[in-house]
Parts: sequence; C-alpha cells; structure tokens
Amino acid sequence: MTYLTAFLLSTTLMNSFSLSTYTELSNQYIYRGNNLNKNRLSPQIGFSLQHDSGWFIDAWLVQTEQRSLNIYSTATEHDIDWVSDISGGFQHQLSAEWRWAVSHAWIESYHDLSDINPDYQEWRGNLFYLNTVSLLLAYSDNYLQSSMAYWAGEFDFEYPLLPTWFGLIGYGHSDIGSADSIQYGWLGIQHNFSVYPLTDFASWKIRLHYSSSDNPPDYVDLCNRGCLEISFALYW
Repeated sequence: MTYLTAFLLSTTLMNSFSLSTYTELSNQYIYRGNNLNKNRLSPQIGFSLQHDSGWFIDAWLVQTEQRSLNIYSTATEHDIDWVSDISGGFQHQLSAEWRWAVSHAWIESYHDLSDINPDYQEWRGNLFYLNTVSLLLAYSDNYLQSSMAYWAGEFDFEYPLLPTWFGLIGYGHSDIGSADSIQYGWLGIQHNFSVYPLTDFASWKIRLHYSSSDNPPDYVDLCNRGCLEISFALYW
C-alpha cells in the first residue's frame, strides 16, 4: 500500500509538470540589436520546465563571438564561446487571452579571454496576448559587471498570413549606463511545420534586423546597414 501511494503521488507530481525543448541553427545571431555571432553559424538549444501552479524554469545555450573589451576599450581580440541564460519565475493566466510573467535570469559566458567577465543578472517582466503579441521589460543593475545599469523594452508581434505562415515584426529600445540608447527592430516571415493533429515540430524564419545608436558602446556590433538572419528550429 505504501509503494502504491508513493507511485500515485509521484505520478501526480510528474503530471503537474510540462517540459518543452528546442534546438535552432542560424546563419548569425542577433540579440537586442547586437550581432553576437556575425556571419557565422550559431547553434542554440533550450528548454522550459513549467508547473501547473505557474512556476517555471527556462534554460538556453547559444554560441557567440566574444570580444575582448579591456574595460570597454576598442575590441582587439575575439573568441568563439557559449553563453547560457537560466531564468526562474512565475506566470499567471489573467484570462483566456492574456497572461503575465516575472522572472530572474543568470547569464553566464564561457570563453578563453582573460580581461573580461561579462556574466550578469537581470530581472524580466513579460505580458502576452495569445501567441500573437508579447511585451518585455528587462533590467540589470550591474550589466556585464561594468557597474552600469541596463534596461531594455521590447515589443514583438507575430501575425498569421496563412495557416502555417506568419509575419514577424518587432521593436526594442535599450539604455546602457551613460552610453547612448540603442534602438532596434526586425521584420520577417516564419513558416511552421506540423503533423496533424500534433503541434508544430519545426519552423524556419527569415528576419531582417536593424539597429542604430548615436554613440554606441565599443563592445556592441550594431546592424546599421541591416543584418539578415535565417534560422531553422526543431521542437519536441
């Protein structure tokens, strides 16, 4: 009887969790207007573990090209490295259409450069409308361990064109300490692959990114003339 009770309890707990994972490969990687892996294949992998109560853990790993900052002077060295982003938080369904989430993230960089340690933490708040519109607000009080505050606001809109085709549009704005603000955005198209009646299992997308700043920090590589990002992703 004890073993049966334990089995039923563990089964109930496991049924309360849901796990989703994905892997993606893109020709270059652009994050909040900054090209972090310019004209180089960039693999990514991530997962999300969610509980019925609303608590969740997200983890994400991406390959980037790290610059040697030398206390934010002009970059002279480069190193291909990996960056992990692990966040934990809580989300709540406001209605059938709306939900919000708040989380705390730890961003770690794994590289061979000796003069930098660009690990940092940030708080994130999200507001979602269905699977169409999302709003993001992120804040860090010690961005890249520079003693500078950083915040970013982002709007993401995905609108259906056909049953498996979607238009993508987004806009973002960020401020890094005393450096000038960065404005960025993207415009693109996405096609999802699915096997009826299962959910989507793969997608490809093309996005044209643009970002600008009057006085950008030395360590960012903006898409002033446009960056074309092409990616393919698998979900399971």
